[in-house]
Amino acid sequence: MEQERIGFIGIVIEDLTQAAKVNTIISQFQDMVTGRIGVPDHERNMAVIGLLVRGAWR
Repeated sequence: MEQERIGFIGIVIEDLTQAAKVNTIISQFQDMVTGRIGVPDHERNMAVIGLLVRGAWR
């Protein structure tokens, strides 16, 4: 019997030049992502992304 679970994933991008790669990976799992928030910190050249995800659990 499968149950749907909700989870949270926090991602710290330490180099904003890599943000496009991270976004590409996240988009591959867009059917699981139900919410997303991104907070850039341009002074430190980094960002934090929070993802709310859902999926099946056995």
